[in-house]
Formats: sequence, structure tokens, C-alpha cells
Amino acid sequence: MIRLDAATVLLQWATGGLLFLWVTTRRRQVGIGYGWLLRGVYATLRGRRFSRSRSAMSAPGSSP
Repeated sequence: MIRLDAATVLLQWATGGLLFLWVTTRRRQVGIGYGWLLRGVYATLRGRRFSRSRSAMSAPGSSP
């Protein structure tokens, strides 16, 4: 069975979102405000990924 970590899901979601954002803002298909909003959202997801992965590594009994 496949094991999914929350940190992996957040990282993949943030990466895909930032790629989508880059494609749409490259040709000004979305407004500047919407672009900055999505950057903030996906940067938050990426930051949460790092906090989740660090907390999982520091938890007692966690496997490497």
C-alpha cells in the first residue's frame, strides 16, 4: 500500500500551483493582485510542508 505523508502532498500541491501561476502570469492572463494572492497561498503551503517534515523528524519513534 502507498503511504502518503502530509508534507509530500503539500510540497506537490505547492509546486503544481506555482507552475500554474507562472504559466498564467507570464502572459498576463490573470491580474497582478490575483497573482500575488496565489503566491502567498502557495508559499504558505510550501512553508507548512517544511514545518510538517521537521516535526515528523523530531517526533520520538519516527522512522527516518
